[in-house]
Amino acid sequence: RERPVLICVDYRRAMFFATRGVFKAVQAARAASLLAWHAQQNGDRVGTLVFADQEHHELPPRRGRTATMQCLKLLVSQGAAQRAASIAPAGAARPLADTLQRLARVAKPGTLVLVLSDFRGFDADAQAALVQLGLHVDVGLIAIHDPLEASFPELNESASLADGERSLRLSGIGRAQRDSYAAQFGARIAAVRQVCRERRMLFTSMDTAADPAAAL
Repeated sequence: RERPVLICVDYRRAMFFATRGVFKAVQAARAASLLAWHAQQNGDRVGTLVFADQEHHELPPRRGRTATMQCLKLLVSQGAAQRAASIAPAGAARPLADTLQRLARVAKPGTLVLVLSDFRGFDADAQAALVQLGLHVDVGLIAIHDPLEASFPELNESASLADGERSLRLSGIGRAQRDSYAAQFGARIAAVRQVCRERRMLFTSMDTAADPAAAL
């Protein structure tokens, strides 16, 4: 029996970052495209929800190659639009919990919901929304990260980060700060993984330099 597959992709500002490979948003889009084609080849209905800091765009699950191509077109068009928006002055970001709550409202029972995100903002509200989502649908989470987020390198001298518009110079970062930085990232991913383990949800992760087909 065909089933609805709803692929949710995070295009918030922090997803347009990388020090290796491709932006997290690009890696999420590549993985989402593979998942969409896989579902289409299985005869499933494919839909997409893309969420950014200020807006979201949604295509309900439909069957066939045309529906899959429309999902890919949405990923490409919104990827370009949100990349441009990410350079503008920052506004209030949409909480991750809002998107998970919306998924719980729009996903029909029996749907497979796949969320590709860095899971920034995975707070108590987001955790509660994820648990609520899992009561009615099957859930799979794919965590995307840049290697720098998991482990900040030791700097013998100052270094710079840049996005083409602005640059940030880093210096004087000691071991304690690097350990704290790594612990914050580890705690966020561990919290997501723990919910998945307790609620029997699928979980995997990949970094921005990984082959998404191999990681999936």
